[in-house]
Amino acid sequence: MFENKEKTVSKVLEAARRKLLDTGTRNRLVHVNRANARANCLNIINEQADEVFSILRVNGRKMRFKAMGKDKTAEGQEMLLALPEADLPSTSDRLTDSFLEVPLGPEALARRLLRLATDARTAEEEQGLNILYLAIGFLRWRESPSSEVVRESPLVLLPVQLVRNERTSTYDIQAREDDISTNLPLQERLRQDFGIQLPEVEEAEDWAPSDYFAKLQDVIAGKPGWSIDGDGMQVGFFSFAKLLMHRDLDPGTWPVNAFAESDLLRGLLAEGFEEDTAIFGPDDKLDDILDPAQIIQVIDADASQTKVIEEVRRGASLVVQGPPGTGKSQTITNLIAAAAHDGRSVLFVAEKMAALSVVHDRLVRAGLRDVCLELHSRTANKKALAQELGRTLMASAKALPGAADPTRLRATRDQLNQIAALLHEPLPPTAETPFRAISEIVGHIGKGAPPPSIPLDGLAALDPAARSRALGAIAGFVSALGRVCSPEDHPYRGTTALDLQPTDLARLEGELATALADIDAVQAEAARISQALHLPVPQSLSDAAALTAGLRSLASQPPGATALIPTLFDHAAHPRLAEALGAGADWAAAHKAAQAQFAAPAWSTNLAALRPALVRGQASFFSRLFGGYRRASAELASLLTGALPKAPSERLALLDQLADVQARRARLAEEEPWLQATLGPEWRGERTPFAEVQAAAHWLAAVRLAGAFSTAAQLVAALGALPDPGRAAADLTARTKAARDRIAAPIARLRLDLPQAGLGVDIDTSPLGELRAAFAQMAADSSRYGDWAGLARSIAAAVGAGAGSIVEAVSEGRVEPERAEQEFAYACAEARWNAARTARPDLNLLPQLDRHELVTLFRDLEKDRIEATKTLILSNHFAQMPRGTVGEMGVIRGEIGRKKGHKPIRWVMRNAGSMVQRIKPVMLMSPISVAQFLPPGSVTFDLLVIDEASQIRPEDALGVIARARQIVVVGDQKQLPPTSFFDRLVDDVEENDEDEEAPVGAAAADMESILSLCEARGLRQRMLEWHYRSRDPSLIRVSNAEFYGDGLVLPPSPLQLDPDYGLKFRRVPGVYARGGSGLGRQGTNRIEAEAVVKAMADHARAWPDLSLGAVAFSKAQADMLTEVLELHRRRDPVLDAFLREGKSEDVFVKNIENVQGDERDVILISVGYGPQEPGGRLSAMTFGPVNGEGGERRLNVLFSRARVRCEVFASFDPGDIDPSRVSRDGPRVLKRFLDYAKTGIMDVRAPTGLEADSPFEEDVAAVITSLGFLADAQVGSAGFRIDIGVRHPDRPGQYLVAVECDGAAYHSALWARERDRLRQDILENLGWRFHRIWSTDWFHHRKREIERLKAVLERAREQIETGIRVRGANHSSARPLIEATAEPEPGPIDIDHLTIKMPAYVRAELTVRSSVEPHEAPIAQLADLVVKIVAIEGPLHIDEVARRITTAFGKTKAGSRIVEATGRAVRQALRQDSTLMQEGLFLMTQAQASAPPVRDRSAETGSLLKAAYIPTCEIVAAAALVRQESGDVDGDDLIRAVARLLGFLRVGSELSTVIAEALSE
Repeated sequence: MFENKEKTVSKVLEAARRKLLDTGTRNRLVHVNRANARANCLNIINEQADEVFSILRVNGRKMRFKAMGKDKTAEGQEMLLALPEADLPSTSDRLTDSFLEVPLGPEALARRLLRLATDARTAEEEQGLNILYLAIGFLRWRESPSSEVVRESPLVLLPVQLVRNERTSTYDIQAREDDISTNLPLQERLRQDFGIQLPEVEEAEDWAPSDYFAKLQDVIAGKPGWSIDGDGMQVGFFSFAKLLMHRDLDPGTWPVNAFAESDLLRGLLAEGFEEDTAIFGPDDKLDDILDPAQIIQVIDADASQTKVIEEVRRGASLVVQGPPGTGKSQTITNLIAAAAHDGRSVLFVAEKMAALSVVHDRLVRAGLRDVCLELHSRTANKKALAQELGRTLMASAKALPGAADPTRLRATRDQLNQIAALLHEPLPPTAETPFRAISEIVGHIGKGAPPPSIPLDGLAALDPAARSRALGAIAGFVSALGRVCSPEDHPYRGTTALDLQPTDLARLEGELATALADIDAVQAEAARISQALHLPVPQSLSDAAALTAGLRSLASQPPGATALIPTLFDHAAHPRLAEALGAGADWAAAHKAAQAQFAAPAWSTNLAALRPALVRGQASFFSRLFGGYRRASAELASLLTGALPKAPSERLALLDQLADVQARRARLAEEEPWLQATLGPEWRGERTPFAEVQAAAHWLAAVRLAGAFSTAAQLVAALGALPDPGRAAADLTARTKAARDRIAAPIARLRLDLPQAGLGVDIDTSPLGELRAAFAQMAADSSRYGDWAGLARSIAAAVGAGAGSIVEAVSEGRVEPERAEQEFAYACAEARWNAARTARPDLNLLPQLDRHELVTLFRDLEKDRIEATKTLILSNHFAQMPRGTVGEMGVIRGEIGRKKGHKPIRWVMRNAGSMVQRIKPVMLMSPISVAQFLPPGSVTFDLLVIDEASQIRPEDALGVIARARQIVVVGDQKQLPPTSFFDRLVDDVEENDEDEEAPVGAAAADMESILSLCEARGLRQRMLEWHYRSRDPSLIRVSNAEFYGDGLVLPPSPLQLDPDYGLKFRRVPGVYARGGSGLGRQGTNRIEAEAVVKAMADHARAWPDLSLGAVAFSKAQADMLTEVLELHRRRDPVLDAFLREGKSEDVFVKNIENVQGDERDVILISVGYGPQEPGGRLSAMTFGPVNGEGGERRLNVLFSRARVRCEVFASFDPGDIDPSRVSRDGPRVLKRFLDYAKTGIMDVRAPTGLEADSPFEEDVAAVITSLGFLADAQVGSAGFRIDIGVRHPDRPGQYLVAVECDGAAYHSALWARERDRLRQDILENLGWRFHRIWSTDWFHHRKREIERLKAVLERAREQIETGIRVRGANHSSARPLIEATAEPEPGPIDIDHLTIKMPAYVRAELTVRSSVEPHEAPIAQLADLVVKIVAIEGPLHIDEVARRITTAFGKTKAGSRIVEATGRAVRQALRQDSTLMQEGLFLMTQAQASAPPVRDRSAETGSLLKAAYIPTCEIVAAAALVRQESGDVDGDDLIRAVARLLGFLRVGSELSTVIAEALSE
């Protein structure tokens, strides 16, 4: 399996090498057509190579160019080129002066130098490699002996630069300090085709090009037709890049199996990467996972960046998608800083110098210059490397403050999170937050609502859906109530049948009519009878029934009752009358029945003694024989009117009958006084007709109960008025029954609730008049049934939804109907807030907490932590600085000490790479500089970070990847793909032979980048989401929508309609010159270029502190812009001063192919392409690179370069673009960009139109409005909206203040940093004035917070009177980093503090008090002494142990007996002490064996200095320390270094042998 993978990797790498190999004659290093006067180069004539080399290289002087030809003076006339002067004397001053003669005329020379200088600078910025050389000497050769074509190849390539001469406004030439390299492509071509080995250029003192030519002449001596033009020279572009990387991928130059054993290469080229698990989920709160002490960041990082940093720290290899302006460089800076803190080495790779410089600058600003080494472009020269290494070693002597304890930061962060959780974590049972409750309360307070008056019971349990239903029901109730008006007056009040259909209502109408008629009939008849009887008219059916009962009672009058009416009427209902008359009637009946049997005296005779005697006689015959019975019987007989019965029982029955009559009379006697008083004259004692009176009383009681008559007179009169009361009663009864049935019908149909309708409790008692009126109302307006049904339903719904208390409150008049919903919502909010405070008592502490102070403390602690982290990283780095002086460190120290003649960087890295890496664990390089300066196997890196990876081809990156263990690929698939643009600079092409109509860039087959390869191989991806670059969101709006699905977080802008900001469109009457059109130089638009340059001049006057860049769609138009700008700067001193280099961000002019990675405050874009006449229409939909594959990605890059303003200059209207005429996406996207620039219809700086997030924010906005300001809710775009943007009342286009509350946006942040610091910092950086309002403060301290808000708004209004002006990159307070961090001219480098100093050797000086000789001492005592000696001085030779024992006993010499005793003691000590051990003749403890001490013996004498007495393990430990502090060290140097550590100043043969043998084991 491994072999297969190895073959796969090797096969892919070989294919990559083939793509990198370019030895064809189109490569200018293989063949230069010096006769091509229009090529982008400059031939030198009439000069001597050695003299020019001496001036430029040896003496380091500049040289000027001198035009020897003549410019064309008329259209169509050719330029007159000067020819070399073959007869120029060798003694001529022209050969030694400071001028380089060229065949061009002055204007042509100026244009050529301008283009060369511009292209050279751009190429170096883009590729990190200087490609401008002065080619000295040319090999003239033929591809075959028969070929007539002579090839010319440059031989000595002197790196040069063109430097603007500020006095003459022209360019001078100056040699760079870079090494002179052998022409590698030519060397490879000669080797392959001819077997000729081109000599290496080995520059040394007094070396001259002629020396090299002489060596080469010997090599080609046998080749006919070959020669050397030693004085031929040309300034031009030459690139070694591809062959450097080709050689870098040669397996023969790497350690064995280096490629196959590289996990990253196997993953990319063979296996793919296994899917790993992300540390962070999309919604994970970072504070739950990360402790502040673990976070290592030197600049601010948002949540998406922090996730990348922490996952990389935990070993993940990632693809990081970084859309424009999302902080890729910040993320990379933090990645590097964190890796440096963790003791890891880092290689940061990017092609563009800008990408490397921005990261390097950030690291320097973070104080980490001493950690990083930039080996890129002009920073990569051997002298600068030595100086930087020395400076860093010297800087490590600085004392740095200790890092602060993050405990307080952690506690503050946790407290902020706890407060956020208190307010925003949902609570059961409604799953709502306390914040929502308090927010709603605040909203009600702000609207002036009184506190709720309804009970709060049960309201806290209503969830939002239930409250919504309740509020809907309340709204329905209020609406229905409004239609009903007054419910108590509604015809259908009390109706509970709510679903009557039209047919039911039709029936109801008939029932109502019948009921009304019957009511009328009952009322009429009852009235007639009542009038006749002089009684009140019955008001209800029960009254009519009473009247009927009264009539019936009249008909049942007993005889003789009339006379008794006056006497008995008032007492008839009295219960005693009935009892008394009953007693009388009972006595009268009993007396009458017994009167014939008893004589008169019997009624008063005492019968008490008679009955017992008679009872005994009845029971016993013998009792009858004696006197008692007989006397009783005799007495009884005297009371009878007839004979005494014989039978005892009959006698007893007579006695009982008499006793009963006497008892009844006794009861009557009790009532007799009351009856006498009541009956008056009708009382006649025992002669009173009790039965007759009793019947009359019963009748009158019934009459009274019927209720028809209330006085005796009425009754007497009635008896006289109604001759037949029974018939009248029957008739009224029939009418009443009929009426009742008729009344019950509509009541039943309506299910009328009589009490609710105000009609009593039932039909019988309901007043007939009210019943009739109610029925009449219903009958008169049956259509109103629906209103009542709606009201009733709404009430039922409200009650069912839990809002019954609101219905009651409204019905009782305690709450106005229009306030019903507010009352309920307010009460629910208060109930939830009270429940929340009960569930979370800590909420009650918030009113006393100063949250502003807490946030301020957190912000300060976070910033302090970032500063402390910088110190911590540097402290860790300085603590591990190598202290060695030999081996690799010897090489480095030697280079540092040189004044001149420094070794090449590659040589240093090959011979001291690991120590260079230890001094500078972070290297910043381009792929080319890696291949150029880092020999394979010299250094490896723990972490590789590749930036702008979408522009790097895989074959360019494979060598870099082979040097790393972990990779982070940073880029954006929506930006530029790899381009072949710069390859054209080093090809032998004419100045204007490029087709400006054709797409420029990589062909489709070459589009694949290292970014896309990593994606395809399954490397996990992360995306940076927060966009920081644009000070105005309109600058990124189209890109966000078109390429990122509106997924970027865009902070809003405080500027709305200010014309100085955002994306703008300018149409100019330009003309595009196609080839052969005669409208100007091919592929240019001079009129448009003039407009752009005029705008640049205007910018220089109006906005000099804003950095500026101009970008053209094509290289030709960029060159035109450069030339026009050059002409204008010569006439405009303000423009010239503005264009001078040295600012934080200098002006650039670039084209769409090379602008990725650059950014400026203001970008001016020249489309260039356009119509053939001023103001004309587009005739062709060709826009150069935009029409090609990936053209839309180029536009994404182009339109996202500006921070403040981007102006697009075009010679046509956006509407002229017809995307249907082209197949690619580029023109369509261009049209969208231009349309937006012209119209601004997607402008997101305007208010979003969204409502406030909560009632709390609505209330704040209302207060702001009441203070006279304009308040916009939810300003910004998704992901970053300001809660309230406050606008100037008189300048509505400008925002004054961003008011942030602590609602949903606050809580949704993934961590405290974003929530409580980062959002505010970002907004303030964009120009916002920030004001935070806490919901708890607004709730508890409303007046105070309003005053505070008012003060902030007023202060902001005063401050903005002069308008908002963005501070640019070139503001007077800003200085280029190189100046800001510049140090005094370095003096001698002092790194003496970096030395390896070992502790002095310590002898075991012990004393034993004993009178015996050492060898006579007890063996146990000696063994203990051995243990003590070894503990102090081990590892130690056994002979030295014997000497220490001898000294301890006060002796001076260890004789044989002492040595023998020592041997026995050692053996005893080894047996009794398990920590003691012996290796050969040396004793040591286990701890000493595992970590042998290295001791300085320079102060020692005697046997300790003998080589044989030095422990092997100590020598090995010393060697390990030397290697650790010096890197790889050769054998002899290592032996000497070990000896010095051990304290030996001289290394004799014996010591050398012992050390060498110890190291060889």
